[in-house]
Amino acid sequence: MDITYYHIDTFSTKPFLGNPAIVCILSEWLNDKVLQEIANEFNSMITTFLILNSETNRIRFFTVTREVALCGHGAIAAGFVIKHGNETLQTNDYITFSANDNQLLTVDLKDRISIDLPLAELNEYRTPSNIIDMIGSMSEAMFKSHDRYYAILKTEDDVVKSNPNFDLIRELGLHGLVISAPSKEYDFVSRTFGPNIGVNEDYVTGTSHAGLAPYWAKILDKQLLNARQLSSRPGDLQCRVADFGKVTITADCFLFAKGTLTLQI
Repeated sequence: MDITYYHIDTFSTKPFLGNPAIVCILSEWLNDKVLQEIANEFNSMITTFLILNSETNRIRFFTVTREVALCGHGAIAAGFVIKHGNETLQTNDYITFSANDNQLLTVDLKDRISIDLPLAELNEYRTPSNIIDMIGSMSEAMFKSHDRYYAILKTEDDVVKSNPNFDLIRELGLHGLVISAPSKEYDFVSRTFGPNIGVNEDYVTGTSHAGLAPYWAKILDKQLLNARQLSSRPGDLQCRVADFGKVTITADCFLFAKGTLTLQI
């Protein structure tokens, strides 16, 4: 069995920056164990599997340790592949995917690639007494969404210098912890730590901005925000908070490689 795959660097116009994603085009689903083994073999931040047809386009996301319900940069990479990767996959200005939990993801293929993510509601959370041991600085405020925690720090320098203790972050539960602060060059900056899903520090995380964008939109009184994630492979995001419970994440992408995976199964 031959499977066409693409290596996309998302949130970047250059190689070796942003968040890498593998996109595999399938004709039918392989069993979950094989999908997980493929993701393990690629050892990328996310491996996205697509089935494209005229009725329903299906999408699934795997880290090196488990399947996740939603991955912003994995979906953006999929949209980029459909727009640029193969003439036979060209489509209209939008494409809609049905994800594994039956939610629908719409990717805008015009100009840069955009995805509408469900707005993540943030609820105030009591700052843990060991927060300094956890991230190396005190938080100004802390919040909890349905799948991760958020700590707001005082300055961008606090975010840059944060020295995360992944064992302590793991004890928080959920996916992990996002830290963020205001920025002079951008509207805000952030980092995302996800030890509970096999990613100690993610390079650039679209889904974290589904919670960050509404928070900073309210603080800064603006709906269109420019953000940067300050990982070892930094990347830029444009975030727009819509009125219908969505956050639109817009990104650039770079096609790093295309190849064929040959499976003997």
